[in-house]
Amino acid sequence: MRKLLIVALLLSVLLALPLLAMRSERTLAFLAHWAVDTFTDYRLKLVSPVLRPFERNVSAAEIHVYPEDNDAPPFLTVLDFEGNIGWTDLYTTNLVDTRLKAQQVILYTSDTDSTSDPAPREWLKYIGWLPAELSIGQFHLVTAREEVFIFPLENVKGGRPNDQTFLASARAQYEGEPLDLNVGLNALLEEGHITAVKFNGEFSAPVSNSVVQLRGDVHGTADSFNYDLQLNADYADVSEFLRGFNARGELEGRLLLQAQMRGDADGFVLSNALFTLDNMPAYGIEAAGTLDYDISGGGELRLDAAGEISSMDVVLDWLDVDLHSLGRASGNAVITGTVRNPMIDRFMLRSEADSGLVVNAIGRVDPFRMGDAENKVRLDVAGPSIATLEQWTGPLPFEPGAFSASGLLVGRHGSVSLRDLVVEVGDPDELIFRLTGSAGSLDGMDSEGIAAARDLDLTLSVDSPDSRYLGEMLDIPIPAGFVLDGELTLKGTGAILEPVNGLFTARSPKLDFIFVPHAAKVTPMAHPVITDTLASVAITLDDVSALSEYIDVDIPARGRLDGKAELTQYGERLALNNLKMIVDGNELQLWATGEVDHLVPLDGIKLKGRFSDIPTARILNRALDGLDYQKPLGMLSGRFTVDYSGGKLNIPSFTIESDDKQGPLLLTVSGKSLDITGRLNVQSDIDYRLRDPDLLEALTGLRMNPLQGQGKIQLSPSEFVLSHTGEIGDSVAKLDARASLSAGKLTGLTAALNSPLLYLSDLGLQAEVAAEGYSPVEKLDRAEPRDFIEHILGRRASMPTDLRVNFGGISGKRTNINRLDIHVTGQNNRYTLREFNVGYADTVGEVRGIVDLNAQPPFVSLAGEAVALPLNTLGRDMGMDADVRGELTLRGGISSQGTDMDQLLGDLDGSLALALEDAEVQGAAYDLLATDLLAGFYTGASAKKSTHIDCTMAKFKLLNGVASSDSLYVETRRMVATGEAELDMVNQLMDVKITPRSKSRALQVPSSVRLKGKFDDPRTTVSPIAAAFDAYAEVLALVPKITRKLFGIKSRNKQQRPCEAVQ
Repeated sequence: MRKLLIVALLLSVLLALPLLAMRSERTLAFLAHWAVDTFTDYRLKLVSPVLRPFERNVSAAEIHVYPEDNDAPPFLTVLDFEGNIGWTDLYTTNLVDTRLKAQQVILYTSDTDSTSDPAPREWLKYIGWLPAELSIGQFHLVTAREEVFIFPLENVKGGRPNDQTFLASARAQYEGEPLDLNVGLNALLEEGHITAVKFNGEFSAPVSNSVVQLRGDVHGTADSFNYDLQLNADYADVSEFLRGFNARGELEGRLLLQAQMRGDADGFVLSNALFTLDNMPAYGIEAAGTLDYDISGGGELRLDAAGEISSMDVVLDWLDVDLHSLGRASGNAVITGTVRNPMIDRFMLRSEADSGLVVNAIGRVDPFRMGDAENKVRLDVAGPSIATLEQWTGPLPFEPGAFSASGLLVGRHGSVSLRDLVVEVGDPDELIFRLTGSAGSLDGMDSEGIAAARDLDLTLSVDSPDSRYLGEMLDIPIPAGFVLDGELTLKGTGAILEPVNGLFTARSPKLDFIFVPHAAKVTPMAHPVITDTLASVAITLDDVSALSEYIDVDIPARGRLDGKAELTQYGERLALNNLKMIVDGNELQLWATGEVDHLVPLDGIKLKGRFSDIPTARILNRALDGLDYQKPLGMLSGRFTVDYSGGKLNIPSFTIESDDKQGPLLLTVSGKSLDITGRLNVQSDIDYRLRDPDLLEALTGLRMNPLQGQGKIQLSPSEFVLSHTGEIGDSVAKLDARASLSAGKLTGLTAALNSPLLYLSDLGLQAEVAAEGYSPVEKLDRAEPRDFIEHILGRRASMPTDLRVNFGGISGKRTNINRLDIHVTGQNNRYTLREFNVGYADTVGEVRGIVDLNAQPPFVSLAGEAVALPLNTLGRDMGMDADVRGELTLRGGISSQGTDMDQLLGDLDGSLALALEDAEVQGAAYDLLATDLLAGFYTGASAKKSTHIDCTMAKFKLLNGVASSDSLYVETRRMVATGEAELDMVNQLMDVKITPRSKSRALQVPSSVRLKGKFDDPRTTVSPIAAAFDAYAEVLALVPKITRKLFGIKSRNKQQRPCEAVQ
């Protein structure tokens, strides 16, 4: 301000000299130098001055005003000065009619000199000295403070439209761009003095189309200037605005600014400011608030901003992460700090990418990283799939589905950490992962992805109501039905994490797993994600039968299973080592050790174990429903090995044996079972002893002698082979059987039962030997002939069948069979009885036959011969006492076709001749009817228990179910009877004529007897002797009853009990 005063004094010297001095240019020049030197701290230097005020002509080639310090540059320099100044203008100090012109003016100010500037109020007074016209070619304002500032103006033009107003225009070069200035000054007078100025200025940059307008009042006091202006600015580039504050110009775009600008020479305040920054499509921001600026470099910002940005990179560039794929973001912020170092004190941004990824950011950021405080930003991220994060994480090995994440990012460029991380992935109703923790450093994520994270401290938890969801996510066969729950603490880097502690459980209604990790390497960006796992695993099953749900083997309920093992990972393979299992049940105690080579999918199981406490009685009771045996049978124990590999379950070895070596049952079973779930192969040796006859009777119903035996079993998909040798008392039997199999179905059967000699007493078939009244036959299930024949007819014989029975003898109290050979074959739907030979003493019985099921209806043919075979000795030994005894001789053959017994009888053809010798028929002494009947009754003949028949013979011819004979013969001690008969088996009709003759001469039956009609109710024509007839008819009724028994025809009268002639 002091410099301007000097200029004014200089003008006074030039223009206000006494009129006398005005006439002399030399005098005027002297007075000018003297006045400057005497009254100021400057020196004046004029070059080629022309001082002719009376001619209104004042000029100088150069005008220099220097400080007293000769080394300092001139304060004011004017080149080619010209002025239309008259002597009256100098006397009145009023230049309203004056025109001034200079080619160049340089004004130099400095805060470092000792010259004092004019007071602000004095500066306002100088406005009244502005000429009527002012023209300056170039004007340079040079300010020397901490830095040198040069503000150049050119073509400065000015003038007074009236006494109180001065208008000026100029052009400046600002940062290489022309700047047009238009200023209007209107003096405000108070008591005749200028105390304020209404200022109206417009500064425009025509090239960039930027405009700044200032309108308002400027006041000057004795100490300072102050102003109250309305600011309207339109900056084509916001950097122009920032350069005015010596601030960093990282922002781009057009800035519109409206504000009330109040201040003084030391600074200003923009209040009610509205900033609109338009750099679309990159970003657009509106901010409202205040800007308090201090020229010394201080100042404060307080703005509330809102807007839209193309990418969060604009705010979060210090993360060194490419965020462009997140798309546009909108939000708001509170901006504080200074113009040179603004702070985004609190902001909120939200972006929604096309992929469905939604990001919310809230925090505090130092955009230019000038302060000491760290940036803090909380991110909330959500998306439909973690695949939306692959740009930053890299490809992930699995897809768990929708996720949400939040965390606090703290730091600045080159040093960013993550706190309060919470990530949830998945569906809470299916499978959800939760990750919490922190990361000490995220530097380098732009190039390395998640692998760049350092000092990670994470806790991973998993929760699922059904393990099948985990299997679906990982695309591996994990068994379903388990409730998953667990937590794991991990530390390390984004490239590799290691567990610190943790616990996972998988629980189902029947099976529980507990997993405790000890070591592992978790590599999120590699495959597999988890390697080198080492963990402890505990397994609990409510019952061992639950394993059937996870392997293709039916395992019965045997008790609780507890197990433990070490889980070890080899590459992508999970294995269980040092496996130990215990089964604790009421009927089983089991201990096993081993390993599992492949846990998922389950494979490579190798077990070795032992078991005990299996109640033998329970097994027998379940196998034989209703077993009645109360004595203890002891327990079973044993050893085994198990191998499950490639979907095949093998038991390479097993042994089952009785604990009680002196008990009623001693059992040892050993062998192996291979491919149980596929092509089953079994090889087994069996050694058993049943010592207690009560146990044998409970098992078979027979009072057998102690039994022991050895057997071998071989089972494969193609055959079943059984070889067994048994000893019952002194009897020995051997059974060899082979069954051919195909696809689990029987395709062939060969069996042979051999014994050198069987004792009925050993087999429990000897009556009244074991106990009084013991009848073995009552213990046996006997099939009716009709049922047996119809069963054969309904059973196909497509597979080859070969069955043999060879007994060297069967011995009983009354039985002395010295040979029994039976051989039956079947093939192509045809059964053949190739051999049925019975040897008894010196007699032989033979039967041959065929059943052809290919014929429609099936065809049956039998032929046989027997000579003097004793009847019912075997039956009596077994407790079956028949009504007929004796020696039977038989020869004949029959054939028929049909699907049931009735059809077979209707088609029955053949012939049959038989003789019964030395027979005993249970019942009354029917032969007495041929003698003196009255004497017989009175002597008790009818009370006799049996009739002894010396011989009876008959020969029948059969045709279409009708049997006819003309050679009936019966001889007893008292009579001989002959006759003929015709028997219709289908309609059950008879026509029998008998002529009995008594061997006694005392009485002869006078005539023959004829029976005709239904088997159950024939009409009888007899002799007129009624009493004899009644008794005699009872004898004759024996014939149809024998016939019905022989051919399997049952009486329709269930109350009738006919004499059974053939057993």
